[in-house]
Amino acid sequence: MKPAVIEERRRQAQAKWDAIGESPVPYIYIGAGSCGLAAGAADTQGAVEEYLKQHDFDAAIVPVGALAPVTWSR
Repeated sequence: MKPAVIEERRRQAQAKWDAIGESPVPYIYIGAGSCGLAAGAADTQGAVEEYLKQHDFDAAIVPVGALAPVTWSR
């Protein structure tokens, strides 16, 4: 892959990441890899969706692969 293509993809990914960080809507990540699904991720997602609906709360639910410890800095 050409360096210019890689750089453009990096810029696009950074723009998406920045938009998430600046969003007024919270993001809820649910580990939905095979291990998460086996541990009940689908039920968890359904429960979170129901809770948000009942409490008229807006949030983005994002199913992701395996969750690893993340350090957030804003």
